Amino acid sequence: MEVADMAKTDLDRYSLADFNVEFPNANIAIITYKATQQATSGQQDVSGTYNCESVWAKKGENWVNVFHAEIKAK
Repeated sequence: MEVADMAKTDLDRYSLADFNVEFPNANIAIITYKATQQATSGQQDVSGTYNCESVWAKKGENWVNVFHAEIKAK
């Protein structure tokens, strides 16, 4: 979902589950999880469960999200 579409989104329910975090090294974290939502975007139903992945990198003392992807589970 694009940032511009967020204003058209009506989110009724949202939950996160099945978190897994791996550290390939001390400065990278790969997080996978499932997101389940009941929502519409515009006139389209976007409800369902999504497999998500985020990659975080440590920059100085801060962690920064450098990648995020999600795909609807079948």
